[in-house]
Amino acid sequence: MTTTQTWTEWTILHDEGHGITQRSLEYLEAYLDIVKAMKPYEVIIDFGRTFSLEIKCERGVVLLSGCNCGYGGTGPHGSVKALEMLLGRRLTPPEEKFIFTHDHVVVSLRSPYKIVYKVSARPDSKGDSLEVER
Repeated sequence: MTTTQTWTEWTILHDEGHGITQRSLEYLEAYLDIVKAMKPYEVIIDFGRTFSLEIKCERGVVLLSGCNCGYGGTGPHGSVKALEMLLGRRLTPPEEKFIFTHDHVVVSLRSPYKIVYKVSARPDSKGDSLEVER
């Protein structure tokens, strides 16, 4: 799957909701240049939703069904790989552990200097957090 189409308007991209990790990763890889052009600023990963990985972008949203968090299975490993594709680097062991041990993860990509992992999108959240240099 490859595409050369670009999006200039706000749009929604999704992997059709089959919940298969490999399909989700193949979909993201095929559209990765477009996703990056949509300027991602936040990734929300959940356990138990149909589209459990949501990439929020300035120009739209990307929904993946085969990636999730909160345990050590295929879905969370898919989330790790999806984040590695977006960031262009391998995740550190603490980043991976954060995804495997929390059933709701918000990853802020807003700062050019650091990536912030939280268990809530609210700025005043008292939950666990992790900051990693880009």
